[in-house]
Amino acid sequence: MTAGPATTGEGRMMVSGADFDAAALPADLDALAVYEVRRADLPRLAGLERLPLKLLELRWISAPDFTDIPLPAGLEELIVWHSPKLRSCAGITRAPGLKRLRWWDTGPLEDASALAQLPGLRRLELSAGMNRKQKLSSLAFLRDLRLEVLHLNGITPPDLDITPILDMESLRELEVHGPDFELESLAALCARFPAVYEEIAALKPYPPDLDRACERCGGGLIMLWLRRRKFLWCKSCEAGPLARVLDRFAAQVEAARQARGGGVSPENTSKEH
Repeated sequence: MTAGPATTGEGRMMVSGADFDAAALPADLDALAVYEVRRADLPRLAGLERLPLKLLELRWISAPDFTDIPLPAGLEELIVWHSPKLRSCAGITRAPGLKRLRWWDTGPLEDASALAQLPGLRRLELSAGMNRKQKLSSLAFLRDLRLEVLHLNGITPPDLDITPILDMESLRELEVHGPDFELESLAALCARFPAVYEEIAALKPYPPDLDRACERCGGGLIMLWLRRRKFLWCKSCEAGPLARVLDRFAAQVEAARQARGGGVSPENTSKEH
């Protein structure tokens, strides 16, 4: 390599696509980050598939999918981020034992069907970047997965059909960003996964270090994560309007719960945990 490898904040060895040389890496390397892989650098990744990696992090990858990326067969965790040209999971089956996939700030995810061919995939995280949403063409691909953990953050469009999530019998943990979904869809998710409702109803304090307070009383603010609803509220000055918003949403969640044939009511979710 023309330059020595650096390390990520997590202590993983990190190399650029232009400097990649599989033969120069430790033979027992189990975690690696590769960044800034231009299309011209893709052939330099030859030999990557022979490394005994369990974790691979790819950043700034100039490829539409994984067909030209020689993933190690024994890979268990893949992190892909800041790759706006990446739009498909095609080729990801070169790592058939993949258990965890983090997909952050890529191009619009147009084809995730290949994930159904990863029988061991149990955790999937789809997240937006700092300045843009993570667009999905559909959530239908989830129907064929046996996920236990699903995190969705900064997803668009908000009118995605969430039925595939509701029908996932293996799912044990769901984390979503409230404003990403229309209220009816979010209520259905809260009815199916009470922890989602608990997270929204917790009304966490707005970080005091951001130096923002109620203009009327000077008190601290709390956050309400619902689409098309006011975000910051003063618990003292706006107690009445806030309670009405929460009551209306709780009623939507209860209606969704009843439509599912019962379950845990929003006001009783604490009894389940």
